[in-house]
Amino acid sequence: MLLKSGKAFCYCMVLLLWWGLNVSCDNSSNTSYLPPDVKICSAKDPKIDECFTNSANKMLKHLADGIPRLNAVQMEPLHFPLLSLERNNSIFPSLAFNISNTVHRGWKDVVVLRSKVNPNAHELFFVLYAPQYFVGGKYEITGSIIGIPTEGTGDMDVYFENCTLSVTVRGRLEDRNGEEYYVIVDAFQHSYYEKFQVDFKNLFNNTALTAVTNKVINYSYRPVLDALTPAIDQVFAVIYGPLAQRIFDRVPYRQLFTDLD
Repeated sequence: MLLKSGKAFCYCMVLLLWWGLNVSCDNSSNTSYLPPDVKICSAKDPKIDECFTNSANKMLKHLADGIPRLNAVQMEPLHFPLLSLERNNSIFPSLAFNISNTVHRGWKDVVVLRSKVNPNAHELFFVLYAPQYFVGGKYEITGSIIGIPTEGTGDMDVYFENCTLSVTVRGRLEDRNGEEYYVIVDAFQHSYYEKFQVDFKNLFNNTALTAVTNKVINYSYRPVLDALTPAIDQVFAVIYGPLAQRIFDRVPYRQLFTDLD
């Protein structure tokens, strides 16, 4: 699987939040599917931004455990079979990197710091923060990262600290059999990871070289992290995007917010 555009990460995070908050906002029989502590926000509420932020944070906690009745999988921990960065990719042309059987932890601590929504204009802005995010799995890598030769196969762990993602999304409505659905037209994001540490096992099939390479990467993590950030965003896009889009496509826009114009 070749990692695709980083915009997909914007899309998937919006879809997860927006769908989770609003999948059953009308008075239909589906209303009972929503966790009772999640408030659906009115488009006419002068404090809609505050309402959305508070409700999003409550919904994030439920998504961590999964909501079977809404077909929402457990996000803490999240298991994903395979992520690949193929050689000659646009970010690291000399690097080929596969991670299999990945386990992701940290979703339970994700919070929405602030948001600004305009339901009638189909626009949304929000800022997400995660104090920690962990990824573990089996890796296979060959090539170099900012000039550091890296090759090997084995177990790996990656730790991110103080992760912030700011996202702006604009969309349009699409009619499907008499119902209007939200379609994302454009997305802009700015992500920042304050720190990360890696622990590769069996680099170069040599214990000593493994220790040295891990030490060099972790000591010089800032330039490594800055170079890796576009690839990291793409990894998250591959993980969350398809699931979120499939769910979002089933929810009519009239069920997203109450009191729309």
